[in-house]
Amino acid sequence: LVGSLVDIGLGSLTGDQRAFLNIDETILLTEAPFMLPRDRVVLEILETVRPTAENVQAVRRLQKAGYHIALDDFDPRTPSLDFAPFAKILKWDILEQGGRPARAARARARCACRRARHTFR
Repeated sequence: LVGSLVDIGLGSLTGDQRAFLNIDETILLTEAPFMLPRDRVVLEILETVRPTAENVQAVRRLQKAGYHIALDDFDPRTPSLDFAPFAKILKWDILEQGGRPARAARARARCACRRARHTFR
């Protein structure tokens, strides 16, 4: 991943926007994310990443190092809520929320973020 970004150039892929990069559990537990430019990427923690103490600590380290963290397919009814305090972006799959209207899903996101002591916009 890092090699491809260097070869192609992040700017040629995203212009002046941040690139969202999927981070699975294997990548999360390496130093590879720290090789990425923190001002050009959003590290998107996949829904398959289990919120073990080691994984939560890894996400915390990335966030403290200045990386923007996004949670993919966020659902406050799952253990992924443990990652919410470190995330700037919560990505919801509205269709996976039982077909509920977007307004209800947004309200649940606000409640989840308040419980995690995180702001929601």
